[in-house]
Amino acid sequence: MLPRPKTVLTVLVGAHVVNDFGSTVLPAFLPAVAEEFDLDYADLGLLSFAFVLLTGVLQPAAGNYADRAGRRRFVLVAGFMVGAGGFLAMAVAPTFWFIVAVSLLCGLGQATYHPQATAFIVNAYPERRGRSLGIHGWGGSIGHFAAPAAVVLMVAWFGWRWAMAAVALPMLGAAVVVRFRLDETAPSPSVTLRGSLTRPLIIAALAFGVVSTVGRSFLVFFVKMLVDEG
Repeated sequence: MLPRPKTVLTVLVGAHVVNDFGSTVLPAFLPAVAEEFDLDYADLGLLSFAFVLLTGVLQPAAGNYADRAGRRRFVLVAGFMVGAGGFLAMAVAPTFWFIVAVSLLCGLGQATYHPQATAFIVNAYPERRGRSLGIHGWGGSIGHFAAPAAVVLMVAWFGWRWAMAAVALPMLGAAVVVRFRLDETAPSPSVTLRGSLTRPLIIAALAFGVVSTVGRSFLVFFVKMLVDEG
């Protein structure tokens, strides 16, 4: 039996909190990481770039694969597991370059969420897409809002390594909930990535990319600057 639409929406609002929490935490870790590994602004920029690189590049491919193969739930679960693995690996990182390398896993994990979640919600609420997607968006806003405060407190109390490991825990929990509360989807072999890339979609993606670049750059460098200036 298929889960009720309210179940789908509730699960994905919670998963959205977890996903966007994880995508926003890095700037709050940077002062402590920079101090331990003696990093400059260029190093922090490189780390931030690696953290989001695969998210930006692989979201269309992840969504296309999930649609064609009928594996949206699998891709969601795998994304949370891979992202959690990335944060756990960063928590034990011996060098800066190790952090850069494993941060790619965090980006890979985050690349799987939004395409699948949007498809689940649209299918559950075909007549109320705007309202249901708006409610789903609340989860992301909560995650963005909670991440800096929670991480700063955890770093102050337990150190950045334990705090980094703690970020992985809700991701593992989200993977379990999604696995057992959502059903797998039917395959759609006729779907193609090229056919989905319409001109309006590409323009919207580029515009969003510019806005995100400015916002993330500000967060990454402004936090370090405040710490340096006392």
